[in-house]
This record gives sequence, C-alpha cells and structure tokens, in this order.
Amino acid sequence: MRFLVDDRVIDEGARKASIRWVCQHDFSAAPLLRRWLFTALYGRRAGWYGTDIFHFDAQGKILGKFSYANYTRPRIRRELGAA
Repeated sequence: MRFLVDDRVIDEGARKASIRWVCQHDFSAAPLLRRWLFTALYGRRAGWYGTDIFHFDAQGKILGKFSYANYTRPRIRRELGAA
C-alpha cells in the first residue's frame, strides 16, 4: 500500500491544511485467499481517493488530523492502482 499526494491546500491564517491523496494497493503480496478474492474483484492493483485535514496550534503542532475516504466496492477503482 502507498499514498500518492494529488493536491495540497494550506491556509496559514486559519492554521489548517488539507491533502488529497490516492491510496494504491498491489494485491500480489496478500495472503492467498485474500489475493484471490481482491484480484477477482478489482484486478491485481486498485486504489481510492481520500482527503486529510490537519488543524495546527499557534506553534505549528498538529492538534487534529481528520481523514475522509470512501473505499467501498464501487469507489475502489482499478485505474487508480497503476504501477
């Protein structure tokens, strides 16, 4: 599994940042039954989109990280798992 960053938005005044990413999976290293199931459903590789929102204090330390992703079956896409 790996995350590729697509986009970043930083709002220094509000002390917030967001990162939009793609989570990619290569199922070739999964245990046999899981590999067979995921390969049958999605192919050898697949991925999905997500977003992380960070909140910072006045010193720049992270106060909170909020992740949003929808990785249910219709959202997982073969073309997002490109090598």
